[in-house]
Amino acid sequence: MDIKEEFGFKELIVWQKAIEFAKHVIEKIEKLNSENRHYRIMEQTESAVTSIAANIA
Repeated sequence: MDIKEEFGFKELIVWQKAIEFAKHVIEKIEKLNSENRHYRIMEQTESAVTSIAANIA
C-alpha cells in the first residue's frame, strides 16, 4: 500500500462548487467599496466560505 494515497475529494462536484463559491464571495468582498467597511465581518465571511470546502475535504 502506498503511503501517499490521495483522497478523491477534488473529484467531488460539491467540493468543486464550494471552491467556486468561495472564489465568487471573496471577489465580491474585495470589490466592496464603502465608507463603512466592516473589516472583521469581511474576514469572518472569507473564513466561513473557505471552510466549506475544507470541511468537505
